[in-house]
Amino acid sequence: MYSTERLSHTPTLVRLNGEPYPSAAQGATVAITQSRRQIIAEFERCERRLLTDPSPCPDAGLMNQYLDAGLDLADAAGRQRLLHLQESWLRRTWVTLRNCALLVHRNEAWGHQCLIGLYQLFFVFRHLVQDRPDASRRLLSLTRDMTLMSRHLL
Repeated sequence: MYSTERLSHTPTLVRLNGEPYPSAAQGATVAITQSRRQIIAEFERCERRLLTDPSPCPDAGLMNQYLDAGLDLADAAGRQRLLHLQESWLRRTWVTLRNCALLVHRNEAWGHQCLIGLYQLFFVFRHLVQDRPDASRRLLSLTRDMTLMSRHLL
């Protein structure tokens, strides 16, 4: 039921429900559950649909699924103390929503939905980096991005 992949130098095994599995094993492995693979597959499927859907305003449920999957993946990485991976999931979700909002064939309502999703990600990201030494630089970049997106979409 478990598959193992080298992801970090932290020897942490994770149960199917996401809880840490007590282990005295040494090594650089993290168990990747089948459910995590399913979340990644769902995330990538939603991402492709968001970027390639020809309609002017795709289903809002699709964006919600995408956000939920991205936040779940970031949360799982954070629980395993894989902070760079956690930040990477959040950034990937951010960039995809930003790009979706700027697609020329999408209507104004879609842009507003994307902006709401970006605000959600902004506050999650702000909470994530607030205690890091370079937090102000990271937040400045996102703040500039949000300002430009708000001006463009509102």
